[in-house]
Amino acid sequence: MRVVVAGGGATGRAIAEALISEGHEVVIIEKDKAVADALASELDCSVIHGDAASPETIKEAGVEHADAVVAATGSDRDNIVAALVARHLGAKNVIVVLEDDTYADALQALGVDKVIIPQKLAAIQTIALLFEEVSLNLSDLLRHGARFFIVPAGEELDGLKASDLTIEGVSLVAGIYRGKEFVIPTKDTQIKKGDEILIVTKEGMLADVLKKLSELTKRGQG
Repeated sequence: MRVVVAGGGATGRAIAEALISEGHEVVIIEKDKAVADALASELDCSVIHGDAASPETIKEAGVEHADAVVAATGSDRDNIVAALVARHLGAKNVIVVLEDDTYADALQALGVDKVIIPQKLAAIQTIALLFEEVSLNLSDLLRHGARFFIVPAGEELDGLKASDLTIEGVSLVAGIYRGKEFVIPTKDTQIKKGDEILIVTKEGMLADVLKKLSELTKRGQG
């Protein structure tokens, strides 16, 4: 996969390093020359010294041929402009990292509906840690208010049915990763220790979901 990462700061570098470690082709755009030079010498990827908010720079990175573009500079303005230009130039998959979530709705209206808010991720992870019995590996990807995350099943969830994880009659379990297999559950599908449960919900229900998981965990321990 070929990914263009706009921004070579802490976030952009971390994303690039993770992609490179998985064998993907990465192109980083960084406007600070010293940072760009350091990235070029330290990482196994292409680095373009330029402004990610500039259409010329975005074109130079070849976003129209990329499988994904990640806008992760330290500026919300630059990230928004880079995302919109990349989308205009035909980028297949555009992800934007924003500090201010008030821009999320506007971006979605303009066709960029994959927005990550790091502060919200931190807040949700903090809430999850308050329920010490439940370990969460969260992927808070904004898509029209939907939230997706994975719950590793320990002994306390072993033997429960997918239908046990419901709120107001609506199932939370969209799938179960079991070893190398992905299971699409029925209401009677049993959860096994070691499973990774894919939970799907809405943003406003996150607190209720965590409360439900905590209740199930305590029941299992009792």
